[in-house]
Amino acid sequence: MMVEYKITEKFTQEVIDEFLSMSNDNRLTPENILESAKKKKSPLHNMFDWEDSLAGQKWRLHQARIIINEVKVKIDDKEYYAFENVIVSVPKEESKSGDCDVSAKREYKPVIEILSDEDLRRQVIKSALNHLEYWEKQNEKYSELSPIIKSAQKVRKDIDKKWQKKKQ
Repeated sequence: MMVEYKITEKFTQEVIDEFLSMSNDNRLTPENILESAKKKKSPLHNMFDWEDSLAGQKWRLHQARIIINEVKVKIDDKEYYAFENVIVSVPKEESKSGDCDVSAKREYKPVIEILSDEDLRRQVIKSALNHLEYWEKQNEKYSELSPIIKSAQKVRKDIDKKWQKKKQ
């Protein structure tokens, strides 16, 4: 089996080597990565926020996302997560020519609103299919999961066809 790690600007050969070294020593854990990254000469050092106020703010934002994602709602006696993270168009100020620029921002919307809004619904489905495709790529090496992967590919293809027909 040939294995080749993808080298990128972020995941340089040095970073990959650091991970492999930890893995070989049975110590590839988030705690050990952080410990190694504390050293300023570590190839991992610049991947972390070392300013505590900035890191603290990012951590609290992460916690806020987790809290939002824990809220549930019952619809027709079935339980769902109450909010979804979607991209929403936001009108900017009107320009002198009378045009109104539109930008986009991410925010959470109630699932009941998403279910009744075609654009938001499509966006959430597209996001779910992207997550599913990522899952497929992560697990395609396990032949036991190939029936699930084939089913997911069929669902994606069927949804694409359905959306193409609606565009016409």
